[in-house]
Amino acid sequence: MGIIDTMKSLLPISARSFRAQAQWEAREIKHIEERIDALQDSFDSLHRHIDDRAQPLEEQNRTIIDEARAVDAKQNIRFWGLYGDGSGSIDQRRAFFKSLPQARGGARLLQLALAHLLHEFADFCADNDIDNWWLIGGTLLGADRHAGFIPWDDDLDVGIMRDSLMQLIKLINNREVEGSDKFTVTVVWDRNADCKQIRLHSTRDNVPGFIDLFIFDWCPAVDESLVKKNSLARARVRARLREIEAQGDQLQNWIPATESAYMDALDSHNEDAKIIATAFDDAIEDLRNQHVICSKQDAHAIIRSIDNLDAPRNFHWNVSLHNMFPTKLLEFEGHRYPVPREYVYFNEESYRNPYDLPNDIGLHYEHVSQDVMKDDKVRQAIEEYISDEHLHG
Repeated sequence: MGIIDTMKSLLPISARSFRAQAQWEAREIKHIEERIDALQDSFDSLHRHIDDRAQPLEEQNRTIIDEARAVDAKQNIRFWGLYGDGSGSIDQRRAFFKSLPQARGGARLLQLALAHLLHEFADFCADNDIDNWWLIGGTLLGADRHAGFIPWDDDLDVGIMRDSLMQLIKLINNREVEGSDKFTVTVVWDRNADCKQIRLHSTRDNVPGFIDLFIFDWCPAVDESLVKKNSLARARVRARLREIEAQGDQLQNWIPATESAYMDALDSHNEDAKIIATAFDDAIEDLRNQHVICSKQDAHAIIRSIDNLDAPRNFHWNVSLHNMFPTKLLEFEGHRYPVPREYVYFNEESYRNPYDLPNDIGLHYEHVSQDVMKDDKVRQAIEEYISDEHLHG
């Protein structure tokens, strides 16, 4: 660059040059706007094309679903017409389910071990004034329908308020508390469902199985807007975790559909576990600040916590305290345990019609492999474990 050119570059821009620059920028902006309009037109055209292709598929799917429901209804009518008095009444259906044979072999042995674990858990809660827990899920359905385990079930589901859960964990970790040595609590971050998986196990060697503990929060009201805020908070946690994973530096060992999907939430040296905990803790604190969840003293309802996996059938348990408390007692494997006051309502919300013929016979996910139950050491340990109940009442 010559001296003249250098001097020009240091001088203020001339009016002519300024106009030329402005005209060039205007042309570029117009060109960009035209490209945006063209892209929008392409997007709209693609969207219409997708809608045109999707509509027949949606109609076809609705037809298939309607036909499947019609076949299912006919099979139900045919079955209940042949069984018992043929009325298909709720009483008839209850009688049918209670008449089903119990599980056999290793499956029944595991159920008996779990029943003993539940009995010990209930005694520990009663001895230490831990209240506000109840049977939920398949365990509540089993109590109502079978007075015990659903024959093909192999786990236990318990709902518990967050403050009661914290009290329970604190007491179990204090080995000076009588009976605390019977249990251990594991807390795992589950990448497959983006949830906190809390399970209570027996400390007895070679005794498999566990109680799944699902967290609930106190809530100021039964209000659909609160449910939406709660669901949005969970969605934001998941989005935050995916964003951290995408950055490529953290959460790289938390991999879905592998053994690495389960990360010990209690490992104080695991930085990834701390990141996940912070994401959930921040969201829960934000829900408190928005008055979506509250203290027990300010509560008129409860709600399913965002720590849990997504709500089955989109049922978030945002129900009034009157629907829940005081809890009733239902028999389960020879003992009586707390269930929600309106437990039939909760079963209907969770399973649509809990007294229809079930679809999950033979398809139920095994929480404990039957291969484990064939191990002689496991079978002997369970037999010794369940004999304690007969010896000590």
